[in-house]
Amino acid sequence: MANLSESEDLVLLEALKMGSQRAFSLLFEKYYLDLVMFAGVYIHDQDACEDIVQNVFMELWRGHETLGVMSSLRSYLIVCTRNRCFNELEHRKVISEHVRFEMRNKDVFDSHADEYIMFSELKILIDKLLDKLKPAERQAFELSRTGGLTHKKIAVIQNCSVKTVEARICNVLKTIRGSIEKNYEPI
Repeated sequence: MANLSESEDLVLLEALKMGSQRAFSLLFEKYYLDLVMFAGVYIHDQDACEDIVQNVFMELWRGHETLGVMSSLRSYLIVCTRNRCFNELEHRKVISEHVRFEMRNKDVFDSHADEYIMFSELKILIDKLLDKLKPAERQAFELSRTGGLTHKKIAVIQNCSVKTVEARICNVLKTIRGSIEKNYEPI
């Protein structure tokens, strides 16, 4: 199965759109292992990588009737897998930061419920701001802050200059700072 051409992928994709479980199975067999290995570049947890790829295929099956015309199913699956990896990394970072915050402030935390509420509100505010960003700015920011990538690596991923990446991240930080200053008193 691993030698199906892109044109055969398109035939299978058309069959999938009509609900063919066989086409879905063939595509799953062809791409599953490669996508799990690709996810491993971002997430160093085999079970999590398998879950991510299984979820990508579940979404593919759920939306099979409304799939838009794609020139390359392989590219589509890679992008979906990469995006789910970024989401997982973001989720893990939020959990890790929250645990560290609670551990540092364990005794103080009980007496400062207002601070916790403000922290939660700040997180919500930042998430809303990130949702409103241009996709390239958000991706650059998340790759830098969540993914820990250098500006040079982000520039390669985004196919732009390092200066452009720096400007995108700077714009995001300015937006976040401006909104925090507007909505909260200095801490």
